[in-house]
Amino acid sequence: MQAFDKATTLSGNVHEAWNYKGYVFEEMGKKQEALESYTRAVQVKPDFFVALNNKGLLLDTMGNHKEAIEEYDRALKIKPDFDAAWFNKACAYALLSNEENTLVSLRRAVELNPQFKELARKNPDLVIFGNNPEFKKLVGE
Repeated sequence: MQAFDKATTLSGNVHEAWNYKGYVFEEMGKKQEALESYTRAVQVKPDFFVALNNKGLLLDTMGNHKEAIEEYDRALKIKPDFDAAWFNKACAYALLSNEENTLVSLRRAVELNPQFKELARKNPDLVIFGNNPEFKKLVGE
């Protein structure tokens, strides 16, 4: 952690150091510290869509799905073709039982990256839509 602390004080890619620090905190189970690190990464570089996505993922694991969707939307405003953010947004909507927005977001993720079809079939967040004909068509079942 000392190396990350030093890296976050140096010039250059400080935003990436904050992002990686957030990831390490997450792996250590320190969710609040991870959240603060991702937030700091975006403060340093407001268009850092990867950190916004990571913050969204963390918020999802914390049960804050609406806030997570806001972070995915922020990332997508910067990079509209960010397939992972579309997929993560679909999962967050699924956890809110919002079928329409789940399918809209998943459709966009699959359009951008067909590999998300297989991930969607296996993702536990999306299992509630397994019998939905549109979901089946979308993921190739």
